[in-house]
Order: sequence, then C-alpha cells, then structure tokens
Amino acid sequence: MSLSLRPLDDSGFGAVVDCHLATEAEGLSPQLERALHQHRLLVVPRQHLTHADLLTVASCFGTVDPSIDRRYAVGGFPGLTVISNIVEVGEYVGIYNGDDEEEWHVDNRFKPQLTAVTLLYSVITPKEGGETCFADATRAYACLPPADREDARGCTPSSSSARCRARPAAGSRRPRPGASPASQRSSTLSS
Repeated sequence: MSLSLRPLDDSGFGAVVDCHLATEAEGLSPQLERALHQHRLLVVPRQHLTHADLLTVASCFGTVDPSIDRRYAVGGFPGLTVISNIVEVGEYVGIYNGDDEEEWHVDNRFKPQLTAVTLLYSVITPKEGGETCFADATRAYACLPPADREDARGCTPSSSSARCRARPAAGSRRPRPGASPASQRSSTLSS
C-alpha cells in the first residue's frame, strides 16, 4: 500500500495525506512516519475515528505519553486530552481559557523529554472559520539572525537562564506568513 501525499504549499512544510487512518494506519506506519519527518505536519481530512483508533494512529509514531492533565483526559484512553469550548453543568468539558480562541500548543518544554509527535483530531468544527494554523518552528529557527541561533545553542527544554528564555513574538497573534491552515474534521499530525 502506498501513501498518497500532496504538499500544502511550495515551502515543504505540511502535506495532505489521502488515506483512511482507522483501517490503514498500521500498514502505512513507516510511510506516515517518514512523511511526518519530511513535511513536519500532516493533514488527514475526512476521518471518522474512535478513541481507540486515535491511540492506534498515535502509537504508529512511538509510545503514547499518558502524562496529561487528568481533568481533561478521555476516560479509559490514556494519552487523549479534550480541547473544547463546550460547557456542561457549568464546567468546560475540555481545556479552554475562555477567550473565544483555542490556543493549542505542543512545546511541553517543562518535560525533560519533549513530545516527538502530537495528533490533533477535530470532532466538531464550524461551517465557516475554525481554521487551525500551524507554525513551522524549523523554518522560524532558520530565519533567526545568526546571533540569535547561536544564543539558542545549548539550551534545553527546561532551561531557565535569561539567555534561553523564549522571547515574545512582536505584533499580533494572527497567523504569520508560512503558517498553514487545516480544518474540517481532519486529523493533524505534527512533529
């Protein structure tokens, strides 16, 4: 079985994958892993996955990390977290900070071992809007001035020295050029 890929744009960051993850993920596992390392972001549209399917897909890329915020964990499925703005019985059913915008990120810089791959599966999306933008950290690093790249060398995920602290981005929080949108009931893998 061969994996069908279509690049999102000419930058090399991101590709759309044409497959049915629920039935093909295990057979395509080595190809999916190679494609993710090459493109750093895979968008797999039109998926209908169960919680078990999500864990199967995630395990194609290595061991699933079960150390998540237990308040938003999916019961019986270690490693799955809910991100949602839905309120039930006066409480959010998933991670949400209340500003009408979901900020999902995967840096996990507080962990001694960084997460290698993260999967985001959209279950409910609006008919219009609701795009998900991704930034290419590899390209961002390559675009840094040489002195800033040099400053970053030797920093670890948990570095706390002033030299290694993240600097806030200037300007608005809107997607920057090079950010890639993905939406409409898709599974997205990023490395």
